[in-house]
Amino acid sequence: MSQNRNLFLHPPLPMINGTKRYAIIWTPKVASNIVLTWYLRDIGLLYAANFYSEWSHRFRGDVLVKSQTYKAWLADAAANYLEYKYVKVMRDPFRRSVSSYRHALRFDDTRVQVEQKMGIDASEGFSYNTFLTFLSQLDIRNCDIHFRQQHHPVEDVVGRERIDYILLDAMEGELIDHLDQRLGDAGNADTSADEDAELKARVAHNLTHISALHHASYDGDAFDGENYADHKFACIDHKEFPGFEKFVTPQTEQLVRQIYAADFADMEHVLSKS
Repeated sequence: MSQNRNLFLHPPLPMINGTKRYAIIWTPKVASNIVLTWYLRDIGLLYAANFYSEWSHRFRGDVLVKSQTYKAWLADAAANYLEYKYVKVMRDPFRRSVSSYRHALRFDDTRVQVEQKMGIDASEGFSYNTFLTFLSQLDIRNCDIHFRQQHHPVEDVVGRERIDYILLDAMEGELIDHLDQRLGDAGNADTSADEDAELKARVAHNLTHISALHHASYDGDAFDGENYADHKFACIDHKEFPGFEKFVTPQTEQLVRQIYAADFADMEHVLSKS
């Protein structure tokens, strides 16, 4: 049990509901804000999270995972993991790597990580190929969670066959609907119609806020004398940015497959069952 508990404690901590007995395996850069909005609604804390901060992950990190209730749920999941239902939301590793690259360009702390590891001045940005080289030098299982592999140690205990995977790139419809279908409609069945309508409006508000943070597509021409993967993009903040397909080259595809081998194995497992 203690060994299982340590695996459940591996960041990012699963979103656990000990009452309904489920655990959601997730990672940043994989629609995690939408997943968290659904989860907070389901456990009755969406109002509290919105009151605490407009960014729900702050509530998750500062309050939720430190609460006695969450700790009790985590201990129960570790002790009785075969009795829990597991859902994992995942994304094509290549698409996610480009999203992680954009994240690294946007924030000072991640740019510093690249600078220190690569011995470069990243204040004016760096290329996607440089970012992949940076990733290849990390322990991809235990690094910054925005770059870490999607495969979670809990999956090795539970086994792939017990996990209900939601592959964002292949799903039809909205992620909220998929979570409802797999784990039951979020929220308390005893709430009044007015309360439920207000709660749904709050969910919609959260998702609108999240959508506003998504980058616009980049419609510019190719760069003179180089491809997108070699171009040194500058530090950005909600500006237009190329889609992942712009960065695909034989070299980058090979590197991403090497770095995120465990994630590609999970994705191939999902696709083989569909």
